[in-house]
Amino acid sequence: IYANGAMRTIYLYMDPTYEKISFISYNNAPDGRTYESGECVISFGQTGIDQVKNQVATEAVEVFYTNMMGVRVANPTNGIFIKSTLYSDGSIRSEKVLRK
Repeated sequence: IYANGAMRTIYLYMDPTYEKISFISYNNAPDGRTYESGECVISFGQTGIDQVKNQVATEAVEVFYTNMMGVRVANPTNGIFIKSTLYSDGSIRSEKVLRK
């Protein structure tokens, strides 16, 4: 799978009793580094998903802003920006931010 220019490999494991499924994601960043997400386990019950557990806690490594053209901005002032948080497992969470 390719997302945001980086290759991501996802391995799925199904419990033989079909009560849970787990997966691990490997993210190959454009700079050549590989990040592992850790194992995430989803448990199924009688009525659907009972529980989701992430086996590895991730922490924020870097927060950065880009403008709508994708150019990094050191100190965003007025306008609409994309705030991205890079986590220790290599995942990135992005959100739109309006600065007045």
